[in-house]
Amino acid sequence: MKYIALITITLLSSLFSCKGEEDHTDKEITKKIVSHTTQIHTNDSLNISILLDLSDRISNPHQKDNDLKHLLNIATIFKDHVQNKKNILLEDHLQVFFEPNPSPGKTDAIATQLKFDITKNTINTIEEIEKNYTEFPIQLYQYAIENPNTKKGADIWRFFKDKVADYCIEKEHRNILIILTDGYLYHEGSYIKKGKRTTRINQSLLNTLALNKPTWKTTVEKNDMGILWEEKDRLEDLEILVLGINKHEHKNPYAEDIIKYYWSQWFKEMGVKKYKIKSVDIPMHLKKVIQDFLT
Repeated sequence: MKYIALITITLLSSLFSCKGEEDHTDKEITKKIVSHTTQIHTNDSLNISILLDLSDRISNPHQKDNDLKHLLNIATIFKDHVQNKKNILLEDHLQVFFEPNPSPGKTDAIATQLKFDITKNTINTIEEIEKNYTEFPIQLYQYAIENPNTKKGADIWRFFKDKVADYCIEKEHRNILIILTDGYLYHEGSYIKKGKRTTRINQSLLNTLALNKPTWKTTVEKNDMGILWEEKDRLEDLEILVLGINKHEHKNPYAEDIIKYYWSQWFKEMGVKKYKIKSVDIPMHLKKVIQDFLT
């Protein structure tokens, strides 16, 4: 009887031990599955925002045509992305912002047509993406060309200060901001300077004698020159692609490098971990850059 009791106790002990291990294993597996699912959702759900510089840079027809092709390329890449996902995983966004607003009262309707929130319940709107990005940006650029206020510049600096954290970042998404600009940061009504830091990159800055030399970078670093940024918001969850930096080299052969340095320094100080800054080029070449950055 003692042997039987001993065997029974041993078996029960083993059984409860195995049950405990199974419970622990099940919890670990569940935890890993949930974690993996969240990771897939986070990495695979795109939240793409496009910021258009609608200052007088677009008075150049070539520049306007390039922008329109870039917009369509971005829309096409986004459409391909959502079409290759399972419906249940769809949670992707595409939207357009612009600085300045070329025609308040008319542009809200255009921005609405260019905003897509693709989920399993709105999958029928996928076919409208390329159509809308072919039709409506043309109207937007026409309004900007006709409005003399666009000559005052595009307040991209204040867009980052006041809007980007609220408008361009969604939880559990890859948040990507694509900026179409020539690289200037300028609006005549928005100028702040503190020490050698400023909210502007314009021709006056590039014409500075100290920056029109091969030693410009040493001068910038030594004097702590750059874009002023004292905001508390950190943009670690935002990736940024800048397209269209102009060489501006007719008065300063180092202008393009200086502009890229200022933007890069600015992004780093905002906490941006992934960014790319590309010079102006034909849309066919930059489409690959966009594709590689998004995928």
